[in-house]
Amino acid sequence: MGNSESSSRLPAGADGRLGVVRRDNSEEENDATLSTSIEKAVKVGAKVAGTALVAWGAWNLAASSRSTERPEDDRPGSALGAANTLLEGACQAAGRISRGGRGLIPNEDYFFYQPEINDQKNASGTIKFMTYNVWKQEVTDRFGRVWPERIEAIGRLVEEHDPDVIFLQEVTPNIYQNFQRFNWWKYYECWDSSEEATGGDFLIVLSKLPIESKSYISTIGREIPICKLDAGSGRRLLVANGHLKCHNSPAEINREIRKTQAKAVMDTLDNSSNAVFGGDMNWTEKKDGPFPLREGWVDAWTCLKGSDDGWTYDTKSNEHLKDRRTLQERLDRFVCKLSDFSLIDIELIGTEAYPPSDHYGLLLTIC
Repeated sequence: MGNSESSSRLPAGADGRLGVVRRDNSEEENDATLSTSIEKAVKVGAKVAGTALVAWGAWNLAASSRSTERPEDDRPGSALGAANTLLEGACQAAGRISRGGRGLIPNEDYFFYQPEINDQKNASGTIKFMTYNVWKQEVTDRFGRVWPERIEAIGRLVEEHDPDVIFLQEVTPNIYQNFQRFNWWKYYECWDSSEEATGGDFLIVLSKLPIESKSYISTIGREIPICKLDAGSGRRLLVANGHLKCHNSPAEINREIRKTQAKAVMDTLDNSSNAVFGGDMNWTEKKDGPFPLREGWVDAWTCLKGSDDGWTYDTKSNEHLKDRRTLQERLDRFVCKLSDFSLIDIELIGTEAYPPSDHYGLLLTIC
């Protein structure tokens, strides 16, 4: 099921792609609308680059728009798609082009077509990743908040930080449906492990970057969603969202399971020049030893923050964990192999006095 659908059932793991609304008009309607769009494009472009140059570009694009060839991105039979193409061409002729993931929108102050604010952030070339274990407990917390209020708080963190790629763990069907109510949801393409989940909760990858391919890494009771992303400029990113085996008894067996799961993911991602593995690793150096990084891989936190604690699970600071045995660990991580990117920053999020989860989240920025 695509993200644009508002269904109460669990999303189909086989297809989380964003839906596209197609409007089929008659040929006469298309021609009439297209003619109007051509005229508008010429007038808009003439204000910026001169009537002659833009008129030529408009005529050329108008001719090509009637061709039998249809680009993959275009909507068949849609005058709107042709009009957007034409307007983009007019702006190009003027030497000023603005692209947006959701098309071109008017800016009356400058008689120009510019992307919505939400799309302008990628102009810097940075890519932001967010990982969060959202806590599957659908109960009233110790602060008297019902669980949807916690999910709302996490949703506000997404609004605040506006990440390009999001890894969520411990998502339940109800939590999934609550996230779908946020306005930001429609801007992401979704890939999840819901169909493969066996424990009632699952993993989600949300991406504003185009997803070229989707698959799973199956390893000892875990289905880890993996995606190849188009990061622009011919660059590709292979990403995986993990939730490795917890520390429950039997501890020794679970420790070996974690190591096997981590190795399986690293074996898959290591084939890529650019890869990011994030999530709730449940990893502690004291019990598990060094994380099994391969040559060319780094732990983003230790690389950027050095010896700073970075505890994402902290029974002393997180009010949800006050009654539990003392444990301060960096269970949640990003590990990266980046040939065409650089690490810029990493920070803890969700650390407010009344945190929305028993884990803190991480926000990683690369460029």
